[in-house]
Amino acid sequence: MFFLSRSDTISNKPFNICCRKSSLSAYDSGDPVITGDGQVNFTVVLKDGYTISSVTASGGYKNVKDTGVANTYRVTKVTGAVTITVTTEKNETTQTVLIGDTNLDGIISIKDVTAIQRHCAEFELLTGAAEAAADTDGDGSITIADATCIQLYLAEFSEGYGSCGQTVGVTV
Repeated sequence: MFFLSRSDTISNKPFNICCRKSSLSAYDSGDPVITGDGQVNFTVVLKDGYTISSVTASGGYKNVKDTGVANTYRVTKVTGAVTITVTTEKNETTQTVLIGDTNLDGIISIKDVTAIQRHCAEFELLTGAAEAAADTDGDGSITIADATCIQLYLAEFSEGYGSCGQTVGVTV
């Protein structure tokens, strides 16, 4: 029997999957393709925004090879139980954000105030770059005070609008 142990850097909770197909993911398991002299081929299916940082094995085998096909690997000369560990990483990028532009359309408008109100009412939560853009007063949380800062900015008040209109780099 072939077992896959997958470590995910987001949850930091490794878990085992008994393989029954050639395509593997956190929610999908199946038989690997077994060919030739004890070879096992498998493909790791990644969620968007993730990459494979390593694939290692332990147990009865000779080596693990990248087949050259995207996210597809081969364990050669399998002689017994083999545990495969696939470690993934979330891709992080830096995005320039206009503080106050919570809908990320490039302009600060009353629509951004509405987005903060919807967030505060828990109708539609802001995440990632939109969440960073919504924290106009820089206190680390999104509140109606942030919506008020945008309103003051739009009304062209000389102060009281926090960081609205400034750009910052945000890791998302």
